[in-house]
Amino acid sequence: MELTQDYKERLLSSPDIYTLFSTIYVHFLDSIPPNYNPISFVSTYCEKPLIKDDGDSADLSMPGWENPNIDRLQMFKQELILELQNNKNVFFSTLLEKLLLEVSNLSLSDGLEIGDTENLSSLDFFLLSAIDASLASDQNKDKMMGGPNNKENREKVLVYQKGDGLSQFLINRFGFTQSSPQVISTLFDQILVVNPKDLPEGLGIPKIKPIASKPLNLSEAQDTNEYYIKIAVIPWAKTKAFKFDYSKGSQFVCKYPEKLEDNEKTYLHTLIERAISLDSNIIIFPEYLMSNAMESLLVDTLSNLFKSNKTGKLDFVLAGSGWNTDATGCDNISKVFLADGHHFSTYYKYSPFRSTNKKTGTVSQEALVHPGKICEMPYVSGKGLFLPSICRDTFDGQPTDCLISLFKPSFVLVPAFSDSLDAFRAKFEAYALDSLTSSVMCNYCGAKKKNGSTKANKSAISVSSIPVKSENGLEPKTEFIKKFDCEATCSSTGCIHICIIHCTTSFQELSVSSYYNVDRT
Repeated sequence: MELTQDYKERLLSSPDIYTLFSTIYVHFLDSIPPNYNPISFVSTYCEKPLIKDDGDSADLSMPGWENPNIDRLQMFKQELILELQNNKNVFFSTLLEKLLLEVSNLSLSDGLEIGDTENLSSLDFFLLSAIDASLASDQNKDKMMGGPNNKENREKVLVYQKGDGLSQFLINRFGFTQSSPQVISTLFDQILVVNPKDLPEGLGIPKIKPIASKPLNLSEAQDTNEYYIKIAVIPWAKTKAFKFDYSKGSQFVCKYPEKLEDNEKTYLHTLIERAISLDSNIIIFPEYLMSNAMESLLVDTLSNLFKSNKTGKLDFVLAGSGWNTDATGCDNISKVFLADGHHFSTYYKYSPFRSTNKKTGTVSQEALVHPGKICEMPYVSGKGLFLPSICRDTFDGQPTDCLISLFKPSFVLVPAFSDSLDAFRAKFEAYALDSLTSSVMCNYCGAKKKNGSTKANKSAISVSSIPVKSENGLEPKTEFIKKFDCEATCSSTGCIHICIIHCTTSFQELSVSSYYNVDRT
């Protein structure tokens, strides 16, 4: 099969397997006949006709269903898979030369309405399928997590390595499915492809950042038929360590008076240490909590605990969010810190909160200068992909709805400052049903009024949800994190709520263990 010189040169210049994939993918999209979309082309030219129960073939009247090259292309795909798997240690340029030689030696015949264009596009798809399949047996797959991994063609396609996690566990064990649009990316098992045009306007390129897995003692190793994770929610207190400044009129900012800050930051160390002692894998704080001073204390606390070998099973801390003001403007930013205190990833709030003055009726909006500037998602092998989403980003749906639809994370983690949980509950249950995504919210306790506005449970301050199997198929299981008779002692004690997700081959369970009156002095 002859390729154009330009196409050959682009293939040969690929520095890695993901960039090679992106180059072939873009060429495929650009070369398919104009009367086909990618899905219809693949189903017509790259799949064998279905066989009916009576032994007769399915309708062969559609053009291309008599493609005489399918068997040869499928054999060629298997040959390429072996070639890619057996040559992982050779120079990539050498591997590319061998692959192009294989392509040039491939002979495809013309058939009914099959010509050079259809043959070339079919070849592209089988090349993509071979690359995808070759990654399945790669023992170092977790090390290649992250992304986008393609170094070129990012204006047209973003290429990521798919990982494992809770969502994949539920698919494997219970046969659950994720609702997906009819796009070609659904045809690949190992590689996730995203069209940048499908992302919300202004959102920075989403990045997946893998956290190195901790070596487990054999006694701690989990059964492969079991999934278990503990996520600690720390809603802080009824008092606030910040205040909103509405002096700008149509926009408001968040400020951290030194007096309020000093009163609150002394509690941080004890709450983190206690959450770790409860074997938490993840810790979440609420929105707006993390001033610069609070963040520094968080880093020092984690660093000191790590040096003392006291970080237990902790993978990371989602430090709620904090108001960042610098020379470029102000933003609501959430950061992830590793167990040793190092800053790992960053997420900028996208959808601004709006506040209405009940007396004047004037509306003020959160003064976000760079909404969605950075969108980094931590990935932990065995646990899955975690998508941060700050309050309104879930409530309003952007960018969270889009990112869940495209990336299918195992978890969405939501630091929030909200008086109502109704909208969050509805969103979380939809994520569970549509994408098998579990959700954990950490709402600022001080945002909830005494009686609240949540219809389902007026004592609730946060909510979580996971997908579970039921007699009727798939349904969400929702748990609320509730206030206790603790307001009187809130100035001296805090609370920690452990969301426990436990799944086996026979059941899925979400439970909340709450610890009140935790000494914060």
